[in-house]
Amino acid sequence: MPSFRNGMIPICAAIAAMAMVLPSPHLVAQASDLSLRQIASSNAPERVAGYTPHALTQMRDRNISKSDVELTVALHYRTAFLNRQGTWQYTDRGNPNGIIACLNDDGYVVTVFMRNS
Repeated sequence: MPSFRNGMIPICAAIAAMAMVLPSPHLVAQASDLSLRQIASSNAPERVAGYTPHALTQMRDRNISKSDVELTVALHYRTAFLNRQGTWQYTDRGNPNGIIACLNDDGYVVTVFMRNS
């Protein structure tokens, strides 16, 4: 490594190194800036790995099928974001009564509801 005066790395090299590090998804959940949440969406699960008992109960009570949830996740994982509860939120924005599914980091659905419910 080349030596720099006072052992300091030039500022442009430090900025480039910082740009390569994505923010922690859990820190981004607290961010109010949507652009930070969108950067973090690259870490969102792309498919459903399973369902919590709570999610299954909510789906049954709200007449939402597993295929409805899985389709919502598959179609909207690129726009998923971390909500304030720290779960990934997938929203069917094209449908005013669309499904909102919340998944944990492992891809398990933790709750599901309808947009206007």
